Amino acid sequence: MSRKKAHKRSDQKRNAKTPNIRLKDTFRHPNYDRNRSFSHNHQANKNIKIWFYSIKRFLHWLRQREYLLAITLREYLLAFISNTVTLFLFTLIGLNAPANSIPLFVLIHHYQILSVIILVICACYILRVIFVHNTGSILFLSMLVLILIRPQWCPSILCPSQQIIRVFHQQGNHDDNLEVYFIATQSKSYAIPGDPAQYSQANLPTSIAAIPANGQNSMLSYHLILGLQNLRQEASFGLIIEEVNIVIQKVFPIPYPLNVWNSNLLNDYSNSNQYRGLYFGQDIGSLIPTNYLRFPNGFVHLNPGETDQIDLHIISRTEAGIGFYVQVIYRNDNEQRVYTLKLTQLFEIMFANTIDWYLYLFQNGHFIKSP
Repeated sequence: MSRKKAHKRSDQKRNAKTPNIRLKDTFRHPNYDRNRSFSHNHQANKNIKIWFYSIKRFLHWLRQREYLLAITLREYLLAFISNTVTLFLFTLIGLNAPANSIPLFVLIHHYQILSVIILVICACYILRVIFVHNTGSILFLSMLVLILIRPQWCPSILCPSQQIIRVFHQQGNHDDNLEVYFIATQSKSYAIPGDPAQYSQANLPTSIAAIPANGQNSMLSYHLILGLQNLRQEASFGLIIEEVNIVIQKVFPIPYPLNVWNSNLLNDYSNSNQYRGLYFGQDIGSLIPTNYLRFPNGFVHLNPGETDQIDLHIISRTEAGIGFYVQVIYRNDNEQRVYTLKLTQLFEIMFANTIDWYLYLFQNGHFIKSP
């Protein structure tokens, strides 16, 4: 009994020496908040690692399933190719009739953008299926496709800039921006220089056009068809044809009598870009401006790489023979500076009254006088 009382007194003394202080009233250590934040960050990093590992395992599982699918599809694809070749051979030897229509091509025609996207995706995966056992071949084909497509982000080492080889017309002239070239001259009547008996079917005289000197009424008697091409293939701006001028290079008298024959070899070269010039006796070196007949104060515009034609007419009430070349003045859409390009080929016309014409007919391989 006395021992129990002694233990009780020692407990009371111990409690008296140690005050009863609550935890929330104790003084916190300076590193308490820092340690607590570190423990939270450690737990967050641990959760991220677990999440990343789970995604990695899922992707690995997905890759294995895709690999097995590719192997299976490869067998079907090889069988499909074999059957297709067999059917093609049967069609060539007449054992299989070809289809009258192909619905797949009809769908591609109606949904072009969507079809292109689907075909590209299918083509890429078919390559994956074919070379499923050879990663190096896939890499090689990927590089080959990259070089052929040449996207803008492709480095110049892999995708060097493409060199454009331009082929120009022999009967034309060009600079860095524009090419002007001769297409055809077409006249209802042509002058016959010299003796009409010297000509045959192989060398009909078509170098000098004979046009009635009756002004506006003869506008459609002569067509000079010229081609225009914008040589800037990759530019973001086009060209504006400001002027088309006729430059007189020579003036010569009209022979009397003027032997003329009517040509029946007429092709339809006419187009909406018609220009008309008026000759009223200008001297050598003179410039004859032309009017664009489609729109008042209008012009021909060429987009990058675009090709177009112009139809040039010349009318006159003055009897004369002239030789001329054509001058084209143009500018770029983004510039005010104008450029001049000359088509130096010589064209000849004789303006004469029809009462002075001696008309010939081409029959049986030679010219005879019209009755």
